[in-house]
Amino acid sequence: MTLTIRSRSAGLSGLRKKQNRELANNEAGGSGTLCPANHSSCQIIQMISIVDDDVCSRAGIEGLVRSLGYVAVTFASAEDFLGSNYVNDTSCLITDVHMPGLSGVELHRRLLDDGFAAPTIFVSGLADETTRREALAAGAVGFLSKPFGQKSLIDCLKTALMHQHADIFHY
Repeated sequence: MTLTIRSRSAGLSGLRKKQNRELANNEAGGSGTLCPANHSSCQIIQMISIVDDDVCSRAGIEGLVRSLGYVAVTFASAEDFLGSNYVNDTSCLITDVHMPGLSGVELHRRLLDDGFAAPTIFVSGLADETTRREALAAGAVGFLSKPFGQKSLIDCLKTALMHQHADIFHY
């Protein structure tokens, strides 16, 4: 098993930037609000998007992520993820490297080109050192070779989310 974790802070765009500025203002004693609509019932949660063409792998990762208290959304392909309404709400992306259509690395590059900067963790059952280096060079926070242990993914998630603030959802 290969486990690589690298810490990095990610830039954010749009509403997430505004929310994070307001969060920092609140933490510094300011009077800003996290919720753009000033809803008192807003909760800060972190959403993890999981992209993997293998249904068993996708379900296993989803179960672990949910057991840790995160919201998890799953997609069978990079194209499904890109076509969803969850891209900008994603606090961390976990994606398989080798998938039909766009690969995980191609997905990550496309997202970076579009200004998406949430941390990305790659998982792969067919990983080689060149692919691992390519993913990390593209800015991945972690790279896990399947099969990997739960603790490995938990450690990657903690590292990825350490300096991230969550998206906001209204309940």
